[in-house]
Amino acid sequence: MRPHRAGLVALALTTGGGLLFGEVYPWSRYSMYADLGQRDHGAVPLIRVDGQRADLRDYAAFADLDPEAFRPPPEVPCSMLYVFDEQAAQVRGRLRPGPGPLPVEVGLLLVRPGPAGPQVEERVLQRGSAWPP
Repeated sequence: MRPHRAGLVALALTTGGGLLFGEVYPWSRYSMYADLGQRDHGAVPLIRVDGQRADLRDYAAFADLDPEAFRPPPEVPCSMLYVFDEQAAQVRGRLRPGPGPLPVEVGLLLVRPGPAGPQVEERVLQRGSAWPP
């Protein structure tokens, strides 16, 4: 097939897809990121065990944590939700009763631009405990 014919076929398929599927990606006329300019803050996950940043894969078991509530509230923009999902999966399979010897905090670092640089605020979503490996 000649290059100009391939281009015409691609144009026809794209146009036909847009007419057939309507307002869905990649044919949508709406900007997927238009609301980003209106945000004044963002968040990243904060997970601490015994006061230190930690990965929950490194611990044997957990108590008093609700893995279904690891995500931030909907009004808090966070592009790293996958980290919360991964950490929640680690907890989900290893819950046990009773407090463990190590305190656990699951939360957010809220970051806002400021005149003197980024302003960072910690927000703890829940507290529980863990057992070492």
